[in-house]
Amino acid sequence: MSRHDDKAADGVADRAAAVLVEEGKVLLIKRTKPDDEYYVVPGGKVEQAESPEQACAREVMEEVNLTVQVGDLLDDFRDEGRTQFFYRVTRTGGEVRLGDGPEKGRANDENRYEPVWIGLDELDEYEVHPKEAAKIIRRAAR
Repeated sequence: MSRHDDKAADGVADRAAAVLVEEGKVLLIKRTKPDDEYYVVPGGKVEQAESPEQACAREVMEEVNLTVQVGDLLDDFRDEGRTQFFYRVTRTGGEVRLGDGPEKGRANDENRYEPVWIGLDELDEYEVHPKEAAKIIRRAAR
């Protein structure tokens, strides 16, 4: 595991994301806001002195109520001033639902977070952010 202890040069925190594929489907979070709907891979900010792998596991619990084993780094790239790390993960416990992390406190009728399973064969029909995520998901499913 690598130790991560500083933000990107412009002060934007790096992000770790978890690609969980089960039975031909990937777990995403449907984000619904006024006039906008899109999907993201569960994940979030890498805290100071936390490795991206640790952030990945923590964020999955906070966002979708699952414990996971963090596996291979699938990809990392620069996006909006930060590095995004995408890891293959395996579920080790829990049931999918909105977790008890900050998203639950921010959720309301105009700002929704909803964990959803999307078929890999349907992925092109959804707006997944960032755009590189769909390619990474497909590679993970091989």
